[in-house]
Amino acid sequence: MLWLLTLPALYFVGTFVFDRWLFGGRRLNHAPVRDAGGRWTFRNWGGNVEFHPAVVEAPQTLDELLALVNAHGKAGRRIKPVGGVHSWSACAATDEVCVQMGRLDRVLGHDQARRTITAEAGIQLKDLYLAMDERDLAIASIPNVDTIQLGGAVSNATHGTNFSRGTMSSYVTELQIVLFREGRAQLVTLKRGEPWFEAAVASFGSLGILYSLTLQCEEPYACFVVEHSFPFSHVEGRIEEMARKHYSALFSVATSTGVVRSKIQVPIPRDLVQADSVCLLTQNDLRALKILLWSASPTAKTWLRTRKFLGKLFYNASLGRLGSADMQRKRRREGLMSWRDAELLSRIFAVTATSPWINLEYAIPANRADEACRKLLDLHQKYPVLTSFIMRPVGPDAHGYLSPTRDRPTVYFDIGYHQELLGTGLYDEAEKVLLACEGRCSWSRLFKAPAEVVTRQFPLYPEFIKAKREMDPQNVFSNKFSDDILAPAREALPTAA
Repeated sequence: MLWLLTLPALYFVGTFVFDRWLFGGRRLNHAPVRDAGGRWTFRNWGGNVEFHPAVVEAPQTLDELLALVNAHGKAGRRIKPVGGVHSWSACAATDEVCVQMGRLDRVLGHDQARRTITAEAGIQLKDLYLAMDERDLAIASIPNVDTIQLGGAVSNATHGTNFSRGTMSSYVTELQIVLFREGRAQLVTLKRGEPWFEAAVASFGSLGILYSLTLQCEEPYACFVVEHSFPFSHVEGRIEEMARKHYSALFSVATSTGVVRSKIQVPIPRDLVQADSVCLLTQNDLRALKILLWSASPTAKTWLRTRKFLGKLFYNASLGRLGSADMQRKRRREGLMSWRDAELLSRIFAVTATSPWINLEYAIPANRADEACRKLLDLHQKYPVLTSFIMRPVGPDAHGYLSPTRDRPTVYFDIGYHQELLGTGLYDEAEKVLLACEGRCSWSRLFKAPAEVVTRQFPLYPEFIKAKREMDPQNVFSNKFSDDILAPAREALPTAA
């Protein structure tokens, strides 16, 4: 009987060792720090961008924001707003003035009749979603990260997964932006259809500092989510068809095994449905994923037979070859949840990851998605490392000169950087494939293609340049990243004094 009493203790110790020691589990902290000498260090979530601003400001009110822009603008310093520091690109990096927006996080009002909500740009998406829910409002498609700020999500045209909706920029009906023009800070209100509005959304913070945004919302809804694994042959040549067929469909393709993991979301009116928060990814699922990543490590020098055995076991399990009823059930997961929890699985995976990841992402016209998918699979066969890419269909944006989905339905291709493939040329080749398929880069992702090649894919880029000259004539809200993007027209842009 004594051994029965020790089983719970053994289970507790075993899971603790697994989660906290054997396979990691320490949460990553990328909050900015200031050393004893007063030097600031900012590091992004992926760990690939680090910068040291000379001055860090953290305004709590609009008046404070205007005052600091006025002071630093007149002093000829360059200013960059920073939010959740989640971007993999250096769009927010600066060695001059960094403005932390996190204290500007208030909901300023809402209009129930028009279904709109207005909030300061520094509010985190998770707090905005809660505020929407409390006011019987929602948005139809949300990003899979909710700790980023509203201003950053709009500036970088962050997207969810929904073929009938565009990026976060598509929800904005009105915005307020702080500019430095005519020798002083100015608060300007812009509405849809105005040229400056079209530039200010999806501008990666290069025109001014977004202060507030008004979003077009809709009724809150429940979301039925289904995950399913199957061979790639089930969707081969049908990516565009699947994108148009489903309200929301995400496909994760394992390039070495040919296994596809899909996530389908179906909205349900919430008035007659009670949706509780449900997580489709259990703790045992997380442990299985960690074992799979450990067993498939391409640089492993220890436990090779064990790794090989586990890798084969999980590969067979992913195809349902083990034959058990439980394993067949595991190939499909489903659950009903609130609209604001629909991306909960992705958030949990990010939090529990033993290390951050870095990726590139290009938006491909839907009618060329099958071509791009096939070429990427062929390309990955040249490199024998376990890897994958994700496809997210997203609808067209009607606004934003530099929105990757402007005026066309799109499939985003998301490719994670693998440490062992960085020097092989795979990612340079992948970018060439995606660019050849009319791909437009995501401004928050780590792309390497030259600026003149990237900007060529955006037909309204010249209109953005015109707006840049008018809105930021002294080039105050710029950094190396934006200078490089604007390089094809740099000779026409003055620099800060």
